[in-house]
Amino acid sequence: MAEIQKLKCASCDAALEVAPGTVEVVCGSCGTVQSIEQHDGVSEVVENSPAPHRVVDVFRYLVRHPIEMLVWRWNWKAAMFSGVLRSMIYLFTHLKEGWRAALGAMSVEFIFRVIVSGASGSLVQAFHNAAPVWLATLCVMIMLPAFSHMIEFTLHTLNGDVNKGKAITISIAFSIISAIFNLFAMRRDALLVKDDRAQSIGQDLIQLPKIVGEFMFFPFVWLWNRNRKPTAPVEPLPPATDLANRES
Repeated sequence: MAEIQKLKCASCDAALEVAPGTVEVVCGSCGTVQSIEQHDGVSEVVENSPAPHRVVDVFRYLVRHPIEMLVWRWNWKAAMFSGVLRSMIYLFTHLKEGWRAALGAMSVEFIFRVIVSGASGSLVQAFHNAAPVWLATLCVMIMLPAFSHMIEFTLHTLNGDVNKGKAITISIAFSIISAIFNLFAMRRDALLVKDDRAQSIGQDLIQLPKIVGEFMFFPFVWLWNRNRKPTAPVEPLPPATDLANRES
């Protein structure tokens, strides 16, 4: 007979008895639907984040489950793309200081971005189906770049990078555009990890050129749709009843 596992509810810490192989369980105390995940052979109860959900639900879930959001759901796709692109910025802006300085700055940025962008990519993914859409976009566009660039400035200062100001200015502008693009792409099922709609990296790469085109022309399409006035067919009014009776 299979041994019953005794776990705790991720929401209210109530005792749960789970059979081996179970992937989802409902807490009898709080009624929360939760998933059973395996990490290094250890079973862990993870509260299912509601979808679609509000922006405030994302922040609440992050406070209650920071390890899950920032570690277990680490977005390796966002980390890979960001690490390569951002390190190139530091390489080219430091070339006049010599190859040694340029490679040092590039290495610091690559390692930093692989770690931080994976975590921030997880947060962007959490916001990608949150409502209202404008508030979710604003949070991604401002809060995440501000947090990551404070750490970035500190690391490059400690590394002694003399040309960090110009590189960080370019990187901040890139961060805002990148955060909005990641959110835009995830709303179209690209760059997702550990999600029912997640695709392979090959499928993402095939889909990305189309998404980039949509992203570039989105403001123009949005303005055109906003200014376009729907024209409804005009139908003649029926004659008044009393007037029709007089004419007859």
